[in-house]
Amino acid sequence: MDPAAGQLAGVTLLDMDDLRAFAEAGLTARRGEIAMVREVVNAEVDRYGSVSSAREVAPLVGALRARAEQVRRGELERLGNRLAGLDERQRDAVEALTQGIVAKLLHEPTVGLKEAAGTPRGDRLAESLRHLFDL
Repeated sequence: MDPAAGQLAGVTLLDMDDLRAFAEAGLTARRGEIAMVREVVNAEVDRYGSVSSAREVAPLVGALRARAEQVRRGELERLGNRLAGLDERQRDAVEALTQGIVAKLLHEPTVGLKEAAGTPRGDRLAESLRHLFDL
């Protein structure tokens, strides 16, 4: 190609050195993005692992909470005669009190199980909960 063709309007004349420099600039820019892409992928893999692990223990957490609620209600029924003289406001207070106690007792074990889910420690904790609470 005649180098004078680069002087024509609307024509860009590139030789092999120009193409090589253009390709190298693009490659350098893409290499700079690798670290950022790896960081995004790693963060998403971690997030997926956390969500997936939490889903694995969700049925166990649900069963533990259901068992605790069953015990709580059973105790209220067992003491029904002793609570019969309470008015509605007092019954509501007893209900709120017992629900609060159960929630506070189960909070730390639930959080610990969710955080450890998907690890050998999480597996041991889950098995222990199943065994201790007959779940």
